[in-house]
Amino acid sequence: AGGEESWYSHTVVQNVLAKGEPVLSMDAVRDSRFQGSQSLRLLHTRSILCVPMRTRQRNLGVIYIDSLTTAGIFTPADKDVLKIIADLSAAALERAQYFSHLIQSEKMAALGTLVAGVAHELNNPLSCITGFAELLYRKSEDPDSKEMAGMIHSEAGRCGSLIRELLNLARRDKMTLNTLNPAMVIQKTIPLMQLDYNKDSVELVVDVAPQLPMVWGNNDQLTQVLLNLLANARLACKGRPGARVTVRAATHEDQVTIQVVDNGPGIPQENLRKIFDPFFTTRGTGEGTGLGLSIVQRIVTEHHGNIEAHNNASGGATFTVNLPLQGAPIPT
Repeated sequence: AGGEESWYSHTVVQNVLAKGEPVLSMDAVRDSRFQGSQSLRLLHTRSILCVPMRTRQRNLGVIYIDSLTTAGIFTPADKDVLKIIADLSAAALERAQYFSHLIQSEKMAALGTLVAGVAHELNNPLSCITGFAELLYRKSEDPDSKEMAGMIHSEAGRCGSLIRELLNLARRDKMTLNTLNPAMVIQKTIPLMQLDYNKDSVELVVDVAPQLPMVWGNNDQLTQVLLNLLANARLACKGRPGARVTVRAATHEDQVTIQVVDNGPGIPQENLRKIFDPFFTTRGTGEGTGLGLSIVQRIVTEHHGNIEAHNNASGGATFTVNLPLQGAPIPT
């Protein structure tokens, strides 16, 4: 959280998040640790108690309480109690996230078995349709027949693309992960999208931190993740004044965080929980399959990372991909 209307001390919260240790200040006005804090002066904060909500893998947030009028209201005993509450809360949140991912994985596995069979059955007749349409197009001398053959070939190609997406969704092969430079993946992906962005008058901004560390990953699969997120962001901004998409990458704890930020209309609150579900789409008929973000989530999960989406306070949406660093342990 943050912004001009924040009611808490950024200095204290950042200190707790960085060190992972609780902070108790019985009189913040005289506390030498926070003499340079502008927010404490503006808020006239006296007593502060802030503890991290941390699991073995990462920080999930903090619990922050303060008093603006009374010094010494919190004690070391209060800090111990709040630390227990924070640890229990963090464990509960981590467990809830785990079960959510487990349910999603089971849904994807069942769906994958179904669509793999259907897709393979469709592939053979579709190949025949495509082949005969191409043959008819080449041999036909009648302009109307030639046009219809071209339409058949084009629509069959669209069906083929959908089948490839279904097979990609159903793929259960274990992905090979190597160490790679995420900055290089971003650098190679941007030119692939630049033409579409220019055509739709959407500004594409790249903000990558210097000397990003290596991550565990698969170059082709991560490229697909970025292409999908960038395509969605472009469509969200298309036609809006000052349309802009920003790609950010930086290191956070033991992860590299890649964000795709747009200034479009944002995601309706009721859809935030459904956008990664297979076949869920808000686009019109024929404009989207609803598979893109499902595939993106599967790829990121196979990278032992996670992906999240949220709306920006200033408008638009942000998709955040977290990938483990090369030196971080990879779950088996």
